[in-house]
Amino acid sequence: MQNKYDVIIYKASLEGIKLAKKLTEQGKKVLLINNIGFCGDTITETLNLLQYKNNILSFQFEKLPEFLYDDGNKVIVEPETFKFYLHKFLVDNSIEHLFYVTVLQFKDNEVELIAKEGNLKFYFDVFVDASEQFDIYKYFNSNYTFEKAYIHLITNKPLEIEIVNNIENIKYLQLQDKRYFITLQNDEKDLIKLDNRMVEILMNFDETIYPVRSQLVPGNTHKIYKKPNSKIITENIVFPEYFEEL
Repeated sequence: MQNKYDVIIYKASLEGIKLAKKLTEQGKKVLLINNIGFCGDTITETLNLLQYKNNILSFQFEKLPEFLYDDGNKVIVEPETFKFYLHKFLVDNSIEHLFYVTVLQFKDNEVELIAKEGNLKFYFDVFVDASEQFDIYKYFNSNYTFEKAYIHLITNKPLEIEIVNNIENIKYLQLQDKRYFITLQNDEKDLIKLDNRMVEILMNFDETIYPVRSQLVPGNTHKIYKKPNSKIITENIVFPEYFEEL
């Protein structure tokens, strides 16, 4: 692995992966980095599984991924298999990647990371924040706006619709196998307390739906932030939209 790249992209979100493929095909030296061992960003980390179908189909996978729900416009992907589809996509398209990294600091055109291999430094012409929750933008800006948060989960069996309709701040879709994909609003406004509140909400939800239980639960709350207006974070750190003009 070299230490100088034309473009370094963080994270391995759907947008980050597609941009990495595009730039690699253009002959640029690209490194895609990610904080955990699987692609998908909020799909993997928060079970944000409801996605636009055309966005999934745009990857042109050799074999169509498994959809738990499909209304023609949106689909619910099966998380365990979908992350492997994405990783195979990286390999098949020769996208250089480095996972299990934490961004420590930036200095001019240099980024320092902690990885399994130890502390690493890479130089870049352009660094891209392709994370869905604007992780790198928040590193440089304290005035970001947190808007709302959701908890996504899948039940282990069908639910009585009367029970579902009596739960506040809930959205749901019935899957093809009759289980339910559930979205609950996390009403905590303090970001520090958000994941503790998630645990409380999940416990209350499981008590309400018993003997049905939550089969797949997220590792983190799905946080929604206001999208910054600019395509540029600093002189050489940008959002993916920066490349639309190039």
